[in-house]
Amino acid sequence: MRTVRRMYLYAVSLVSLEIALWGVINLARNILSPAARLQGTDLLASGLALVLVGLPIFVLHWWMAQRDAARDDDERASRVRGVFLYATLLATMIPVVQSLLAIVSRLLLGWFDGAFTQAVVGGQQTTLDNLISIVANGVVYLYFLRVLRDDWRANLPGSTLDEERRLYRAIWIVYGLLMLTAGVRLLLYYILGGQSSAMLPNGLALALVGGPVWAWNWRAWQQGADQPAERRSLLRLALLYLLALSGVLVSLASGASVLRQGIEILLGLEGWSGFLYRIAGALSTLIPAAMVWAYYSRELARALAAVPDETRRAAFQRGYTYFLALVGNVVTFIGVLGILQYIIRVQFDLYTNLRVLQSGLASELTAILIGVPLWLWHWRKAQAEAARDDDPGDHARRSTLRKGYLYLVMFATVVGSMVTAGWLLYLLFQRLLGNTPANFTRSALDWLAALVLFVIWLAYHLNALRADGRAAQRSLTQRHAQFPVLIVQGADERFAVELVQALQRSAPRMPIVVHRAASGPPADELLKSRAVVLTGEEALRPSPALRSWLDEFEGRRLVVPQPVEGWVWLGAVPRSLRELAQDSARALRELAEGQEVRPQQTTNPWAVTGAVLGGIFGLIVLAMTLLGVIASFG
Repeated sequence: MRTVRRMYLYAVSLVSLEIALWGVINLARNILSPAARLQGTDLLASGLALVLVGLPIFVLHWWMAQRDAARDDDERASRVRGVFLYATLLATMIPVVQSLLAIVSRLLLGWFDGAFTQAVVGGQQTTLDNLISIVANGVVYLYFLRVLRDDWRANLPGSTLDEERRLYRAIWIVYGLLMLTAGVRLLLYYILGGQSSAMLPNGLALALVGGPVWAWNWRAWQQGADQPAERRSLLRLALLYLLALSGVLVSLASGASVLRQGIEILLGLEGWSGFLYRIAGALSTLIPAAMVWAYYSRELARALAAVPDETRRAAFQRGYTYFLALVGNVVTFIGVLGILQYIIRVQFDLYTNLRVLQSGLASELTAILIGVPLWLWHWRKAQAEAARDDDPGDHARRSTLRKGYLYLVMFATVVGSMVTAGWLLYLLFQRLLGNTPANFTRSALDWLAALVLFVIWLAYHLNALRADGRAAQRSLTQRHAQFPVLIVQGADERFAVELVQALQRSAPRMPIVVHRAASGPPADELLKSRAVVLTGEEALRPSPALRSWLDEFEGRRLVVPQPVEGWVWLGAVPRSLRELAQDSARALRELAEGQEVRPQQTTNPWAVTGAVLGGIFGLIVLAMTLLGVIASFG
């Protein structure tokens, strides 16, 4: 309840603050700016309305929030308050930066004899309008900056201000980098032959304003990179992933455009005359994007190298690899399909315009030249990691990213196979029924080529998945063989029999020794066992000899919660001997495979109901999808 109230107070405070602030800005512009007064009474009326509505509501809710924070340290240290304070700083400082950008842009346009209306922002504003916005937002910014610094100095336990500050800086880094790269792009476009006279001043303005914003916040971000909290931060890695992958994707897209123009020249579709002009836009995008890619890829590699856990570090590196492998895979498939369709048209003379056909060929060759190296480089790296016989290779084969990649490609190829096969059969049935569609031969061969390619892609990735399964089975079998288990059997031997049978079914290579508790302590050589299984009676009331043996045992102890007179197992649901044996076998397999033992979840009737309803809903959606596909065929 307190969290909901807290969210309400701070959300209303933020919204009403912005309403009142821009009302004050509109009033100030109407009073001080002659250009604003020429617009009539609209600006004055809107300013008065915004102030009268927003200011009282803000004062009331902010007073209540401050009162709660003064009374209760938990309120002051809450995450909601930290998010509000940093969101307020963003909401007030971004307009300051935008107003500064408008001033600089118009100033540079004036120097280069350009029209003020061509400014990248604020083309219809005046310097006084922007100064009013800067002053008003700056005053509010300084007030809440002081409140935030007071909260930092309080250093309250449970405070998450460092996390909110990290997100705040990440937003500024992305914002500043976007302005900087946009400015560099405009400058390069102008140098390479851009015709607009506004490119140079607007590019300079974006670079001059965005560069310091990015540099200041990136420097502050980097200063804390060596702190343990920063090295553990997922947001830090997420930001580096975002910037590195954005750089590579934009670089590939713009590089593909440049490459396509070169291929068109080689095919005789275009001449060298005007080549630089045609690639000016793509090249001016490629250069800054490649710089972002190179810089942040290096920073990402450094951040990943600083992750102390090797398994966790490999998992993060795997994400970058599989994402680019997926992009390369898709682009390669599109390019190969286009090449096949080109061959079909040329081989069977199924085209009317050779120039259009060759233009399409240029696009498909570009996809091949971009997609194949991208896919093979990263996919071979992923395959090499998964082919290892050690622990890192086992983790790679079992990783969610690898399985997600393979199953995603298989899902897409299965669906693609169904769709292409459906269209191909539709065309054939139409032909057999005497209603031959237009361009039957070309369409049928196109769908056949797509079907064959989908099947090839599916077979390859299915084979990769099966190879992972075989390698994982070999690895697990070795792990099971190196995990001897001792089962201490009590007076009732039925559980031991059930457990031995369950282990022989699920882990047949696992060495098993059954020892009767009544026959004395286990032999000393059994101390080398990796795990010992005890029923509740033997665990709670062991004989002195068994207790002494257990004190020397260094492996894992697995206790089965069988009923014991006078003892109550909290949280344990009554289960049959067979169910207990199956759970114990599962736990032993997880221990042998180096996993943490997962507690058995009880079945929730509401979860069952939700699963049933979800299944029914899924069947309805599937039926509607199939009906839509059938309807599209006819």
